[in-house]
Amino acid sequence: MKPLVLVLLLVFTTQAQAFIGDEWTPKQKNLALAYLGTRVLDWSQSRYIAKHPDQYRETNPFMKDHPSLGEVNRHFIIGTGASLLVADLLPQRWRDAGLYILVGVSGAHVLHNFSIGIGLSF
Repeated sequence: MKPLVLVLLLVFTTQAQAFIGDEWTPKQKNLALAYLGTRVLDWSQSRYIAKHPDQYRETNPFMKDHPSLGEVNRHFIIGTGASLLVADLLPQRWRDAGLYILVGVSGAHVLHNFSIGIGLSF
């Protein structure tokens, strides 16, 4: 969990933004927070899947059918950090669209998982 916090702090600090990409608008910061919220839910659902391999399997093509908790944690820490870094590298005029896509895809996964009975586990 600590690496994710460090990556997120790096992305959102003023100095990192000046070094990496264009400044983020308040709307973009809110979209990034919405994305982080959906990612935390999705992460928790994937941890639930890992703890219940007899009931569920992971359908994410970047993970095994039955990943370990470590593999789930690694996937979400790296994936979330990389997604936000890529969003930061986008020109400001494209960043809104990129963030909307991230929120939409992540949110759709969370809703699908809830619809088939996958719980939350941290």
